[in-house]
Amino acid sequence: MNIIKKILTTILCFALLLSLAGCGSGSGENEDVEETQNEYVYTAEYQAMEGDFSGDILMRGNTMYYTSYYYDAETETSGQRIYSMDLISHEETVMAYIPTSGTPYAMTVLDDGGIALLLFAVNYDTGEQTYELLTLDADGTETLRQDITAVLSEGSDPEYGVYPQSMEADSNGNIYIYVLVSGINKSIMIFDAQGQRQANIQADGLHQTLCRSGDGRVFAVEYDQGSINGGYQLVCINPQAGALGDTFDGIPAGSGALYCAPGGDNEILFSMGDRLYSYDLTASVCSEILNWIDSGIDVSNLQGIVRLEDGRILAIHYDYTDEQGETELVYLTRTPASQVRQKTILTYGTAFLDYDMRAQIIEFNKTNDTYRIEVEEYGLTDDETMQLDSAIVSGSGPDIIDLSSVDVENYISSGILTDLYPLMNADPSLNQEDLQMNILEAMERDGKLYGIIPSYSVQVLMGRVSDLGDRTSWTVQDVEELLASKPEGTAFIDYGSDYGSREYLLQTLLQLNLDSYIDWNTASCSFDSQEFIDVLEFVGTFPSVEELRFDHYEDSYDRLRNGQTLMMAIDLLDVQRYAAAAAMFGGDSVRCIGYPTSHGTGVILNTFMSYGISEDCEHKDGAWAFLSSLLSEDFQDNISWQFPIRISSLEKKLAKEMDPETYTNGGMSAGSFSYKYQPITQEQADAIREVLSMAEPMSAYNQDIFTIISEEAAPYFAGQKSAADAAEVMQNRIQIYVSENSSDQ
Repeated sequence: MNIIKKILTTILCFALLLSLAGCGSGSGENEDVEETQNEYVYTAEYQAMEGDFSGDILMRGNTMYYTSYYYDAETETSGQRIYSMDLISHEETVMAYIPTSGTPYAMTVLDDGGIALLLFAVNYDTGEQTYELLTLDADGTETLRQDITAVLSEGSDPEYGVYPQSMEADSNGNIYIYVLVSGINKSIMIFDAQGQRQANIQADGLHQTLCRSGDGRVFAVEYDQGSINGGYQLVCINPQAGALGDTFDGIPAGSGALYCAPGGDNEILFSMGDRLYSYDLTASVCSEILNWIDSGIDVSNLQGIVRLEDGRILAIHYDYTDEQGETELVYLTRTPASQVRQKTILTYGTAFLDYDMRAQIIEFNKTNDTYRIEVEEYGLTDDETMQLDSAIVSGSGPDIIDLSSVDVENYISSGILTDLYPLMNADPSLNQEDLQMNILEAMERDGKLYGIIPSYSVQVLMGRVSDLGDRTSWTVQDVEELLASKPEGTAFIDYGSDYGSREYLLQTLLQLNLDSYIDWNTASCSFDSQEFIDVLEFVGTFPSVEELRFDHYEDSYDRLRNGQTLMMAIDLLDVQRYAAAAAMFGGDSVRCIGYPTSHGTGVILNTFMSYGISEDCEHKDGAWAFLSSLLSEDFQDNISWQFPIRISSLEKKLAKEMDPETYTNGGMSAGSFSYKYQPITQEQADAIREVLSMAEPMSAYNQDIFTIISEEAAPYFAGQKSAADAAEVMQNRIQIYVSENSSDQ
């Protein structure tokens, strides 16, 4: 079996339009720009690599080292090999076969071109774990094999053991292993070239990993407690003194994984979030080099980085865009901006860039010849979220807005969002009939569409058909009648979760029916109505969150099976979740229904992905080109989590889940319940279609109103006043609030 990797043809070359620190970012127009001093961008050249990169990938200078599994059909033997590859000529060499006595736990490169490995082995008869330090020279000849289990385990609790975290080597051949001891303590152990331990440096819980500079020094990376904005710092390790030395700070924090690698002399490269930084150890300065999104690299799939001897940066990236996946070499070259044709820049504003959106922005930037999207993350805290509002008010807000963390109703009423229907209707690649209209219309107001929802889930109740009949919705009175027909002590919803608490139900039923109690147009409300009093009395029969946390019930699934609990509240995120929930009822016929409501279905639409375009966007056609890509078959067919809005993509998902070949193993278990994944039935597919077609959004959450209701409901729940008296006080307080705020709605 031939598994030697070969470089294929270059598949793509395009420009990174993010300049270095202090450089211009372009005019935003689709025209050539004049070069001024220090104006540079990075151009990316992609090369696909054939083969299975199943193990570690390391790069040092112009050489890449990696491990991969092999199988020899003639001898019927298998194992792992270590390869080296010249990153300029792409010549590949098998360095050595990894001994079968252990599995590579960590690996690092030695200055002579050799490799140091930490091999891990388990004796499954005794449970004993062992670690061996193995070194190979550049020819793959074994130069050291040393059992270091006892050394690594000194002072550890046998119950918890030791777990090496990272491994590095300095220019003198010393090997550093960063170890987690007994699940709490951390230490940095230094071994010489003969495998003898030279030092054991105690490290506090702030240390994250080890890294090496281009000149061969080894550093510990740790959180910077003194940084106002958070971040990291480097602490040089002194092997002679066996202690930590000089500190270098100023490394920015960011979302996502931290990755570091040697750069040039006195330089360390840091990948943090979606940005690559260079740390100059001479000047103690950290500078941004580039944005990974602009380079077409999804940082969550980054496998390695290195600065080549010719100054280029090379990234190893695993591309998941097709079912097979492939490993890519991405060569990044610093290029004068005048040699690169600019694209029109569109900004995407979000609190936090999620995995799916990152991948789609990268794909759009690769394939669209006219527009390029830049990401602006505003953070998740209240203050940082308000920065987005302030930017929009000042006219400097993003072109495309992630609506999942903003007050959508306020944005609509303030004229911040543009109507998408004219853009959608002018798009020849998309018809409204291709989409589930109840999901599309969730973002519609007065005949205008202010956002799209590419994927969604629903929150729903599941119960027996014998209890629900053919109902498609129900009221609080319907639920009370059902409970009255059951033995005393029968629960409506499983009390073993917060879904069964009075606080959760009060908020849910309020949001489902808020429009029934408040008319903003007439500045009136009706919280003293018998309908709302009935809801309050119904909610009062449920335990509080505190009671749920301290009461102990028998297994929740046994209660469902024997009928002591009538309904299960589920977040229907995927098809198998429906099938597993149905199995919890012990084989009885089940159906889904919404929460009790005075109008609508009560099936709650959850929109984790929703996006709009700013009315101030100067290039709405370009912004729509991106949003439209989220509704395309390519994107919709590959939504694995939640349900796609595109009808054909939903049908493909259901067909796949009905295919016996889809699931060969896997399942879930909780308590006494276990479920093996299996194809769904036609009846289950029809039931899922039905419940998805009934999904509808809840009223906008109003913290002020809910606070009033919570405060005034507390005396009723405590038995200090009647529900009617509590509702009367709510009515008076909320009426004042509505009168004062109706003009803002």
